[in-house]
Amino acid sequence: MNPQVDGYAASRCRQAFTLLELLIVLVIMLTVAAMMTVGLGMIEDHRNRLLTTQRIENVLNTIARTGLAGSGSVTYELQSHVEGGIGGTRRFERGLGVDAVPYVLPEDSTGDGNPDPWHPVFPQAGAVAPDNPVVAAVGMGHPLIMAYPWGNQRRYRIGDWNNPSDLDYYYWQLYESQVSNDPEYAYPAAERHIIRELWPQRSAEILAFLNIASDPATYRSNRNPKQAWNDAWGQPLVISYALYQPPRYQGSDPRRYPDSYLQLARQEYQYNRSVFMSVGAPGPDISPYALIDDWQINLIAMWNHICDIAMPDDQQVWDERSFNINPWSGIHRMTDEEGRRTTFLSAPVEFR
Repeated sequence: MNPQVDGYAASRCRQAFTLLELLIVLVIMLTVAAMMTVGLGMIEDHRNRLLTTQRIENVLNTIARTGLAGSGSVTYELQSHVEGGIGGTRRFERGLGVDAVPYVLPEDSTGDGNPDPWHPVFPQAGAVAPDNPVVAAVGMGHPLIMAYPWGNQRRYRIGDWNNPSDLDYYYWQLYESQVSNDPEYAYPAAERHIIRELWPQRSAEILAFLNIASDPATYRSNRNPKQAWNDAWGQPLVISYALYQPPRYQGSDPRRYPDSYLQLARQEYQYNRSVFMSVGAPGPDISPYALIDDWQINLIAMWNHICDIAMPDDQQVWDERSFNINPWSGIHRMTDEEGRRTTFLSAPVEFR
């Protein structure tokens, strides 16, 4: 046996074994790196979901605090201070009955010598959201305003429904013909609406009033995911709402004052003004939509996108029954069938 030859062979074997070890270690490192990449992506996604949920909760909590700093009524503060208003009649004086002094009209907020106009209520076209099933094709310019609290039974009648000459008659006949009684409810039926009918067009102005966004223009232009008015992916939060506020009495009964429905509402429900609000986030992928210069279209598109994914079937639609049997509570997060688009939607909250 030649010891030099044997030593050379052993050295070659040791080198080959060392290269194999390096190859194995390299494969292990690449596998671990891939797993870490996936894991970090999941951690990042979880962080974004948690952050978006927290931002929606912050909006709702800030809305709830607005009444504490002013009149005590969240709805009145929003009506008074949100740029462009949120609909309804901001201020009214309650009459005292048949023998009271004449009714005091709402204050003249514009200073033009005319009182603030009274608001229309559903199902008048001026108080119906775009997707309302009763009155269609009314455009995108009106928030839903209800004569009764959403989800509550109609405990009194508005207008003289049997008198065609009454000014309230025409649209309340439409109300009765379109909104049928439900076997699950005793007559009179509840105010019937779905969450998609809520109106998103004041999102920028409301967030600016809440000091979450500095101003509406910044909300519309700044898509930085670090900003509190965006979700964690940089898409804008959307605030949609509907109002409850009874209308002015317009009938011919001399025993009634213009605020008669307001008094009836306070008697039956203990309040006669509130706002139902829901906050949504479009999530990481808003396709097939894309933000454009027209924010009236953007907000409607974002709200539809949120509702389409958050409520893919009839079992998850929030309607008047949901205040008793909730399809979800808090903030609902849903991902589409492809696992690509995720949206966030809070259950409607009533603020008085």
